Amino acid sequence: MKTKPLISWPGGKSRLLTHILPHIPAATGYIEVFAGGLAVLLGKPPSKLEVINDINGDIVTLYRVAKHHPDALMRELELMPASRQYLADCVALLATGGLTDIQRAAMFLHANKTSFSANGESFAVAKQPDTRPFSNREALMARISAFAKRMAQVAIENVDYRRLLKTYYHPGNLFFMDPPYLGATTKIYRGWTEFEMAQFHAAVVALKGAWIVTVDSSDLNRRLWKGHDCKFLVTRNGCGNQGTKPGRTFGEMVIYSPGLRSRGAAAIPKAA
Repeated sequence: MKTKPLISWPGGKSRLLTHILPHIPAATGYIEVFAGGLAVLLGKPPSKLEVINDINGDIVTLYRVAKHHPDALMRELELMPASRQYLADCVALLATGGLTDIQRAAMFLHANKTSFSANGESFAVAKQPDTRPFSNREALMARISAFAKRMAQVAIENVDYRRLLKTYYHPGNLFFMDPPYLGATTKIYRGWTEFEMAQFHAAVVALKGAWIVTVDSSDLNRRLWKGHDCKFLVTRNGCGNQGTKPGRTFGEMVIYSPGLRSRGAAAIPKAA
C-alpha cells in the first residue's frame, strides 16, 4: 500500500501522479528538489538512492522527526487539543521559537491538520452533520508509523535548489522539481517572481541528466519552456472552500527532459 502524505500542502501533486510516476524509471536515483507534501515520493516504489529537499525549515524538521522519532512525535500530538485557541498558540510558538525539534514538528503538523485549507492560521470548522472536526488520532498515528518506515533510507536536505542540483547531479539520477508557482498567493509560502522563474529555467535546462518539472501554465512559462516536451493540463483547485466556490480550475504544465518519455526506463543508466 502507498504511504500517505503527513501534511496537506498547496500545490501538491497528487492530482498529477498519472503524468509523473510512469516516467520515473525504477533503476534511477530519485531527487525531489521541492518536497512540500511529498506526494510524488510517496506514490512511487522506493529507489536505492532517494533524496528530498525543502527550503522550509518546519517541513524538514517534521520529516526528520517523523523519520527518526515517530513514537515521540505521536506522544506529543496526543496531548494537543483540536481547538481554535490552541491553534493560535501553536502559530505563536512556531513564530517565536524556543521549542525542541519534537515539539516544533508536532505543533507544525497539528496546525496543518486543524487549520482551514492547511494554511496554518484559520481554524477548520466542521459544521455539516455528517462531518467531524480533526479527531481521528488513530489514523494519524498509523500514518506517522507508515511514513517513518517509508523514509528509513531517504536522505533529507534543507538547502537552496541550486546547491542541491549541483550536489546530487549524476547521469543516473532523476530530479523531480515542483517550484513555487509564479505569483502564488498562498499564506504558507511566497510565489516566485518572473526573474526567479527565469533563473530556475536556466538552471534546469543546463542539467545533462533526466528531470521532470511542474509549473503553472502562465504566459511566461509557456515562453520559457517553448520547444521542450510539455504536457498542458487543467486541474481543479483543491484549496479553499469548494462548497462556496466550486469548480475552480487552473492551468499547469508538466515538462520532461529531452527524450525522457520516448526513450523509456532503459535509457537512464543506473546510479553509481
